[in-house]
Amino acid sequence: MFDATNSLDFSGGMPPTLAVSGKDSAGERVQRLLPDALVVGVILRDFGWGIVDVRGIESCRYFEAMCMVWVIAATRTNNSDQAFKLLRT
Repeated sequence: MFDATNSLDFSGGMPPTLAVSGKDSAGERVQRLLPDALVVGVILRDFGWGIVDVRGIESCRYFEAMCMVWVIAATRTNNSDQAFKLLRT
């Protein structure tokens, strides 16, 4: 299993940096390597989670960057018991 949302580079120590950034993402790289694969499938729906389909593999660029916010917050608070949630009104 490959988690494209965690494309982190720990070679410089903590906190890590994004291994891929800019106009590319780890998810897009996986999609190019495996063009017929579904990089993001129906597993979240199967778990019963509410999902929002943001369409396009390019969206990985933003989700992978959000991972850095999670890592920095977890490192600074010494607490990894956290998550992001899209709130709708």
